[in-house]
Amino acid sequence: MIGQIRTYTINKGMMQDWIKLYKSELYPRNIELGIDVPVVSINDEDTQFIWIRMFKDEEDLKSQEEILYGSDWWKNNVENVRSHIAHRNIQIIKAVTDMPSTNISGHSVAHLRTYTINKGMLSDWLNLFQTELYGRVKQTKMGMPVLSVNDEDTKFIWVRTYKDEDDLKTKEEAFYGSDYWVTNVNQIRGHLADRNIQNICLIDPK
Repeated sequence: MIGQIRTYTINKGMMQDWIKLYKSELYPRNIELGIDVPVVSINDEDTQFIWIRMFKDEEDLKSQEEILYGSDWWKNNVENVRSHIAHRNIQIIKAVTDMPSTNISGHSVAHLRTYTINKGMLSDWLNLFQTELYGRVKQTKMGMPVLSVNDEDTKFIWVRTYKDEDDLKTKEEAFYGSDYWVTNVNQIRGHLADRNIQNICLIDPK
């Protein structure tokens, strides 16, 4: 599977109008086409709308976008849609298919975590994540709706979700305070050149 992390900077004062438009129009039209939308969110500052779309492969992505953006609905509404958006950034990702995503039902906050992997270490990192970190994170009941690498195979990008801020704090304290983490933190971080962790608030688009 491949996907898109779509980050829209919303014009000042228009976020609520945008969310209403997204829920009533854009989200249903994506779902009708069979596009998977595992994450819909806004950033902490309420300035960016971040959503993730997943497709079977490149051909599916191309086909679905041609249908969506070639539709009469899009042609009639494109100006209204884009009038809410100051800037768009679309990042292509590839799903890590041997690690299934986990349900985020009832979760309201999340981290969009981007790890730049040291050159030549991506395969080792994916093996470490699959054999060690994935299972331990899953045991904590943190959600993992997206596990991916970027198109250049230089970054590991995943989303970790929690019920609320208290749940986030409790689970992270338990995870990073565990004997496993204390023993293995240097090995884990030895694979990473850089980490970026963005706080996001999840939206139920239905």
